[in-house]
Amino acid sequence: MTLVSTAAHFGFSPNYLSERIRRETGRTFKELVVLQRMSMAYFRIQNSRDSIQEIAEEVGYENMSYFYRKFQDIYGIRPGALRNLAGPSTP
Repeated sequence: MTLVSTAAHFGFSPNYLSERIRRETGRTFKELVVLQRMSMAYFRIQNSRDSIQEIAEEVGYENMSYFYRKFQDIYGIRPGALRNLAGPSTP
């Protein structure tokens, strides 16, 4: 997902869409994409037995160091620690 492809999908110029998103949300398009990916990863970590690496790759991250750093920046916990909190009820 890119700003250019999203703007084209809705018939806007990338500059217009970027400014509109920033004005309405206070965040950049890129920040919103990262938050959405991390939200999906958070859910998957708590609700699946897939490895953290598989989950990171599924949500669009190949660089595991970057994924771990961003995840901890956003949620204040490492992905593995979150999984441990989920406990044995994980499917």
